[in-house]
Amino acid sequence: MYNVFKVVNWFRLKNVEELVSEDVNAEPLTQMKVMKLLYYAQATFLVKYGQRLFDSDILAWKFGPVVAEVHDKYRGRRIIVESISYEAYQDFSTLESDKRASQVLNAVYIAFWLIFCFYSDEKKHIQKCLGSLLLRELKLKMIK
Repeated sequence: MYNVFKVVNWFRLKNVEELVSEDVNAEPLTQMKVMKLLYYAQATFLVKYGQRLFDSDILAWKFGPVVAEVHDKYRGRRIIVESISYEAYQDFSTLESDKRASQVLNAVYIAFWLIFCFYSDEKKHIQKCLGSLLLRELKLKMIK
């Protein structure tokens, strides 16, 4: 089981990868999005492996799931990828080297992105999202 901030750093670095890529639809990770990602990552890991991915509790707040210490750290900040520390890179590397954690985190990240696309009201935005997803999948297959 990992410290929740290692998982947050994984999501932050994954988002930075997108922001510096050719994906014109990439948006900076917000505190609200990372809370939802944490919720889905924890739930997926629990279902798949019968244990928690991270050590913190998830609380049900008015606007959705919240991990209190993550909320406290980023209080007052909407975007949470402005500055990335060396420690964040180490956390990303640690989780990427854990096959189970990496599988779940990557699947949740892609699934959440798809959900965001399909809940968009603009047809044009949905088409751009699907195009970006296709580009991302092609890159992943070329890497393998």
